[in-house]
Amino acid sequence: MNHKKPCDGCLSRRQALSNGAQLGLGVAAVAVISACGHESKKNGDPGTTVPTASGVATLDFATYPNLQTTGGSYRLNINGNPVSVTRMSDTSVVAVVALCTHEGATLGGVSGASMTCPRHGATFSANGTATGGPNGGNLSQYPATLRTTGVTIKVA
Repeated sequence: MNHKKPCDGCLSRRQALSNGAQLGLGVAAVAVISACGHESKKNGDPGTTVPTASGVATLDFATYPNLQTTGGSYRLNINGNPVSVTRMSDTSVVAVVALCTHEGATLGGVSGASMTCPRHGATFSANGTATGGPNGGNLSQYPATLRTTGVTIKVA
């Protein structure tokens, strides 16, 4: 068998195959880690964490412009919970914990006027009312107030 030394800086066939296998394992590991325990990320939670001060989350219109118009909504993370905030009318806004009451899966974002559970298809209106599928009742709401400059949500 002929064992020629590769050129300086070149990989041998064995090194190339070994490196390729290691890369494949690394990609697979990242995929598994991403899927395990992070269902909220793959089901619509953008991961935007809103800080709270004295138990209140403040969403200003400059940062969350969709809340200036009826039907505008955001999926946020407040105190470790996925929260869907939706402008319901010219004078009201609602903030609901976006976890299915059936088995606790993170709900998809507001589409039209509803949210859907990716596990079993339960549906909820933007204001948290259970509207179909297997569910354990309405979603929990946080008190939310519409202000001239944005929205405040009482979380404590």
